[in-house]
Amino acid sequence: MNMKLFFLFTMIIILSSGVTKTQWQPELRLTNELSATGLSINNSRSVAGSGAILHIVWQDGRNGSSGEIYYKRSTDGGSSWSGDIRLTNDPAASEVPTVAVTGNDVFVVWIDNRHGNPAEIYYKHSIDGGLSWSADTRLTFSLGGAYNPSLSLSGGNVHVVWHDYRHSNYEIYYKGSQNNGLSWGTDKRITNNSASSFYPSVASTGNIVFIVWQDGRFGNDEILFKSSPDNGNNWGSDTSAIRLTSAAGFSWAPSISAEDGKVHVAWRDNRDGNYEIYYKKSNNNGADWSADKRLTNNSAWSSSPSVYSSGNNVHVVWEDQMFSSPEILYRRSSDEGSSWGSDSAITRLTTYPADKLNPCIFVSGNAAHVIWRDRRNLNFDIYYKRSLNTNFSSYSKQNLNKPIYDNQNIFDTIIVPNVYPAGYTAEINLMIDTVMHSNTGDLEFTLIHQGISDTVIYQAGGIGDNFIGTVLDDDSQNPVSGGSAPFTGTYKPFKPLSQFINSNPAGLWILKVFDRTAGNTGFLKAWGLSIDISNNPIGINSISAEVPQRFSLGQNYPNPFNPTTNIEFDITVTGMVNMEIYDILGRKVTTLVNNELKPGKYIANWSADGYPSGIYFYRLSSGSFTSTKKMIIAK
Repeated sequence: MNMKLFFLFTMIIILSSGVTKTQWQPELRLTNELSATGLSINNSRSVAGSGAILHIVWQDGRNGSSGEIYYKRSTDGGSSWSGDIRLTNDPAASEVPTVAVTGNDVFVVWIDNRHGNPAEIYYKHSIDGGLSWSADTRLTFSLGGAYNPSLSLSGGNVHVVWHDYRHSNYEIYYKGSQNNGLSWGTDKRITNNSASSFYPSVASTGNIVFIVWQDGRFGNDEILFKSSPDNGNNWGSDTSAIRLTSAAGFSWAPSISAEDGKVHVAWRDNRDGNYEIYYKKSNNNGADWSADKRLTNNSAWSSSPSVYSSGNNVHVVWEDQMFSSPEILYRRSSDEGSSWGSDSAITRLTTYPADKLNPCIFVSGNAAHVIWRDRRNLNFDIYYKRSLNTNFSSYSKQNLNKPIYDNQNIFDTIIVPNVYPAGYTAEINLMIDTVMHSNTGDLEFTLIHQGISDTVIYQAGGIGDNFIGTVLDDDSQNPVSGGSAPFTGTYKPFKPLSQFINSNPAGLWILKVFDRTAGNTGFLKAWGLSIDISNNPIGINSISAEVPQRFSLGQNYPNPFNPTTNIEFDITVTGMVNMEIYDILGRKVTTLVNNELKPGKYIANWSADGYPSGIYFYRLSSGSFTSTKKMIIAK
């Protein structure tokens, strides 16, 4: 995380707050079957919602079939999920479902082979938020095959696009309903040329419908765009399509999102010699477009981008092979896609060494929701992760001039006001600016809060002078132990600051500086904290609100692990719950849970980044219940 350096010039504590940051809850496994699951590709969405109610769809072969469509929902913003609901029941394959939602209306579209033809497009509708469903409705009679549908809603208008082989060449088709799916218009052919057109993605806002797709009419595949100003009734001629890319390489598999005249497109592109993620936008409903913006820059393949816009924020997720296995990465622009920050702003959402494919993102309110296919359990399952919005606050003490004496401790304090009474520390950075000392290797710095004592700098820098503009951040790749004076910049602390995660940020924070040897003295002039405060505990997710029969603590998985693991536990009564991690010598290394929790099944996530390999123990206690289990970090 990129924290702000703040340079203030008063003796009092300075506070600034209200900047939105993006934090993420641990991932949840949503399916657990021996059969493989599948999602739509990135041209459409497998997750959608309205308010706190979320809906996902996928294909599943659990019943011995070649694939059926399944559905589940969450009514609490993704904290817990319903059981799996089977939407189709026929012996033929039902695949690549997509979902869209407005209020209590939930629409699902997919491809189906039940009539013995190549695939056709089918449709299903719920008017009560997914509790009951209409019969299956066949939307196409292509005979040549209709594939990879994309779905969008605007008011009572339903828009479906797909690529179709009825003319012995793949073309883009459109079909619409203007009465919430009660009746449907005729199929409209959007493209008409001798080259193939694939993977259309549709978005709509008001009466305007937007389509992007991959098209080979220029000799290599490029991204094309079309819009209809009248709810899909008119689309213009084939030659009216706007060419969005003109690169020497191939541009494939676009994803589109639109809101209030702003249109955003992301796609996969190999103009640079390997596949990267590119983006462009229009601020006037597609009349004019920005230059192409490269969002990834590494030697491995990046593919399957999914884009979603919400207010000033534009979110993109994709699969990336820059690691040992494909992982899901995330990037956000907070100024409507005008800027995206440096490459360091990219967030890696998954870390387990197994294939992760077909990510899809949806934003509801201020939370981003991501699902993907994941093979960590040998077959592909559906996994889910959501963001948490946090409030960023910074506190600084300046012009202190506190002397640092040989072989003595000095202390200084910052009192964080109780601005967020129900808040949790989501992330913290410590700034040391400035310490004047002619032998930094003499010094130890310890941060103390609510009984947690964290040695963040231990005898670093040898005989160098001073700490100036030093920021300690767990996400840094530069260990402070290997740094050199004056340590200007961002460093990974000696012991991780993540020990403070989920503590109440309010109250007394103490910085202790100890000079271990004689012969050099100095001054503490300024220091400060940057704290992300969340309304929910970090790293704790409710799996089910069903009241368990007994308290229990599960074995962590994976185990051994590097660097993250999951721990499931059951709580039978409302009360304080504490989970702590200890090393082989019995020393507490961190507190994972220290919260009042309601009855239910929970999962806690621990990232052991910054901790050495070895045997560790985790202990859960609540009331009279205590249980301890062993786990292994293997790096």
